[in-house]
Parts: sequence; C-alpha cells; structure tokens
Amino acid sequence: MAFTYSLSTHLGRTRLAIGDTVKDSGPRPAGTNYSDEEINVFLMPVIAAGYTYGRAVAQLFRLLAGEWAGKASISISEYSAQYAAVADNYRKSAAEWERMTDATGATVSGGISTGSMILSNSVY
Repeated sequence: MAFTYSLSTHLGRTRLAIGDTVKDSGPRPAGTNYSDEEINVFLMPVIAAGYTYGRAVAQLFRLLAGEWAGKASISISEYSAQYAAVADNYRKSAAEWERMTDATGATVSGGISTGSMILSNSVY
C-alpha cells in the first residue's frame, strides 16, 4: 500500500492534520502509517460532496481513537502505558475538528456572528 505526503494535495493536508507525515512512524498503535488508500476511504466521499479535507480529519481521529482503545493499558514496575487516555485524546481531537469545521468543511476560527441581540430592552 502506498504512502505519499505532499501538502499540495488534500491527502497530504489530511496526513498533516492527523500527524501521519513520516513514513514508518505513524500515529497508529503499532507506529504504522495509514496507506493512501485507507485515508482515501474517508477523504474521497468528502471531496466528492464538495467539502474540504477538514471533514475527513475528524473521522480519522475517531478511527485512531478506536484503534488505541483496543489496546490494553499496562503497568510494569514504574512504567505504565494508559492507552485509554490516548484514545480519549483522539476523541477530543475529533470533537474539536468537528467544532472547527463549518457546514462546508472549511475551518472556522470562531468570533462573533452578525445579527441582533436584545438585552435589557436594548438592541445591540
């Protein structure tokens, strides 16, 4: 399975967002990368629907959360690895990407919406 990384493509920008940019040193539990084909399973429908890669990032974070949740936490002497916490962090990242992307899949930075607000009989 192929691994390509170029920031001039949606695939490359998706890899950057999920931290999967170095071949043979990926974010998966075994330290492996997603293949181009695996990322495209999530990316291509998003792009075909007219959205940007941002919509696929949250899905991939949820996939990573599931993979990390499947690992057992271990403790050996002073060493411990709490994989449930890693999975939880990926879930939080997925939620953050969902919050950051608007209906078009483009990233948004927040701010104040335009409109009217009535407070104490005053219009702002």
